[in-house]
Amino acid sequence: MALAKSPCTLCKCSQAKLDKAERTAGRSARSLQLRGRINLLYGSYDDAVSKYRLALLLDPASSFLQLELGVSFALRAKAEDRALDYEPALEQMLESLQHSRTPETLFDTALLFEEVPLPLQAMDRWQDVIKNEPVPPWRDEAQSRRSKLERKLQAANSGCMI
Repeated sequence: MALAKSPCTLCKCSQAKLDKAERTAGRSARSLQLRGRINLLYGSYDDAVSKYRLALLLDPASSFLQLELGVSFALRAKAEDRALDYEPALEQMLESLQHSRTPETLFDTALLFEEVPLPLQAMDRWQDVIKNEPVPPWRDEAQSRRSKLERKLQAANSGCMI
């Protein structure tokens, strides 16, 4: 019976493979994106933001890189209590949304609106996710989050808090 590798072991293995690939082919937007993802898994948010910014310099039209940079800012804002990071998170995610309305982009943007909190915008975005998400469990989660947020808004408007 083989033991599963821990996330840290997988990250170290992935880093070693990236190092080898970059020695062979040089740095690319994709390799920087993957390094950014590894940094996010380690909780190294400053490094992740840095890698995504560099990747965007190499591929400025990538809506996926914009989305992941926005996610990096949002995670750093929450984990390190850096509320000002929500602004660039929103900027990057909304820019990404202008170029690509994928289910992932819609979902991540809805999460961010809920986190900030911008509840009315979150409600609208969750509705977009429900309409556009092809995967039932993700669509169900969006419906659940929208319903919960709707109940919270109704309670706030009626004068009682949940």
